[in-house]
Amino acid sequence: MPNILIVDTATRSASLALGQACGFTLRMSDPEERNSRDLLALVQSLFESTGGLAAANLDALAYNAGPGSYTGSRIAASVVQGIAFAKGLPAIAVNSFELLLLRAQREANIAADTPCMTVVESKVDEYFWCQFGGEPLSRQRPSMCVGKAADLVEAAGAFEGSLVVNQTVQSHPVAQNLGEPLWMRPRASDAFTLVEERLEAGATQTAFEVEPLYGQEHIGWLTLAEQRARA
Repeated sequence: MPNILIVDTATRSASLALGQACGFTLRMSDPEERNSRDLLALVQSLFESTGGLAAANLDALAYNAGPGSYTGSRIAASVVQGIAFAKGLPAIAVNSFELLLLRAQREANIAADTPCMTVVESKVDEYFWCQFGGEPLSRQRPSMCVGKAADLVEAAGAFEGSLVVNQTVQSHPVAQNLGEPLWMRPRASDAFTLVEERLEAGATQTAFEVEPLYGQEHIGWLTLAEQRARA
C-alpha cells in the first residue's frame, strides 16, 4: 500500500494525515490558531519518530486545494509543492466539498448514494457550495457555486438531499436560515480512499502543477477584523 501525506489547511483548522486508508496517523490544529504558524510544526510531528521528513518513505502527497481560505489553500499547496519537488513525488488534489461529503458519510452515516449539497464559507461574507448526486464520488465532477447568504439559502431550500455545512458557519447569521444541516469539520484522513483511487488512475500532478483553487474572480480585500465583522 502507498504511504501518503495528506494536507488540509483550506478551512479554519489544519488537519494532516500520514499513511493509508487501512491505517494512518492524524494531526489536527487548534481551530483558533493560525494554519500558517502551525502547519510546519504539525508536519514535523508526523515524522519525528521516523528520522524526520528528509528520511521519510513517501509514495505521494495530497492536498485540499480549496475553496475556503485562499491563504490557507496556498499554504497547503506550497508545502506539498516543496516536498513533491524535493522528493520527486506525485501530488493529488482534493477539494473542501469532497472532504465535507466524506466526513458526513463517515460521521453521520450518510449513504454513498445520497444526494448532498456541501457548503464552505468564503472570507468576504460569501459562500461556496457544490451539489453531489448519488454516484460514486470518484466519478463526479460537480460545479462550484459562489454567492451571498441569500443565494445560499435559496439554493439550499431548493435542494432535495442532505445539506452538509462547514462547522464554522454555525457562527454566521445565515446558519439560522439553513434548517437543520449536518455541521461537519473536514478531516484529511477521510480522503485516503479517494486519493488512492486517483493515484492508481494516474490522476496526479507534478510539483509544478500544484496550485490552490481560486474560487472567485473578484475578491474585495478586507482586514481580518473586517472579515469577522461582516461574517
